[in-house]
Formats: sequence, C-alpha cells, structure tokens
Amino acid sequence: MMIGNGDFHGVPNLVIIMAVCFVASYVLMRFTAFGRNLYAIGGDYEVARYSGINVIRTKWLAFVISGAAAGLAGVLLSSKLNTGSAVYGETTALVVNCGVVVGGTSFAGGIGGIPQSALGLLVFGLLDNSMNMLGITSYYQVLLKGGAIVAIIWLDCFNQKRKREAV
Repeated sequence: MMIGNGDFHGVPNLVIIMAVCFVASYVLMRFTAFGRNLYAIGGDYEVARYSGINVIRTKWLAFVISGAAAGLAGVLLSSKLNTGSAVYGETTALVVNCGVVVGGTSFAGGIGGIPQSALGLLVFGLLDNSMNMLGITSYYQVLLKGGAIVAIIWLDCFNQKRKREAV
C-alpha cells in the first residue's frame, strides 16, 4: 500500500515511478540501437528485415518490455486502490492509445516519440479530470472519450492515406 499511496518529500511515489519510466523509455528509444531498430520495424517491416535487423528478436523483446510495463502498471494500480480486480483499468488501453496518437505517434508505425506521447497522455488526463470536475456522468464521459478515440483514429488513418497518395 505504501508504494501507491506514499510520497517522497511531498512528491507522490507514483509520480516518481512514472517519471523514471518515461526517462528510461526515452533513453531506450532515443539512444540505443534497439530503439532505432524498433522505429525501423515500425516504418517498414520488410525494409528493416532486409537491412539486417533481427526483426523477430526485436519484436519479441518489445513485447517482453511491454508486458513488464503492463505488469508494473497493474501492481501500481492495485497498490493505489488497496485492492485488486480484473475489471480495474479495462478502458485504460484505449485512453493510452488515444493519448499517444494525440501526441503525434501514428498507428501505422515509425513516427512518434516519448515526450510527444507524454504530452498527448497529459491532454487526455486533463480531459478526464475536467469532465469529473464539471460533474459529467460516467456514461457521458465514456461516450465523449469514445467519440474522441474514433475521431483521432479516423484522422490518423486519413492523414496516412493522404501521405500515401501524395507520393
């Protein structure tokens, strides 16, 4: 319980853990060959494979890191709520994907970055908090967030199509 509800000199532990995770992922993606390989695989799988990147191993490692991050998030959420359930955080994946796309990362791959994704997630966090403070009922909040998610995915797909047609 102290992990999720404690603090260090007034700063909540969850904020510190989030900052460490963002810095670690930024360093991994920006300054390592593994990060460059991930961007290359996201840009074009076949080109990355023909360039000599071990695509299967790189994707496998990316999924392992993603699973470890999801496990850490589950432990931190359970620690914050002082309980555990399979339904906690069931819509989190949609909100996170939307926030990352708002930050400029494309679902098509190869484009984006950690700081931009953090800003996109901040926007969705502010949207969530604003709707709670305005007293909007949870059903309408889900409807508004779902509409935003559909609009963001549509705009991302539309932009990708327009870029392909321009070439």
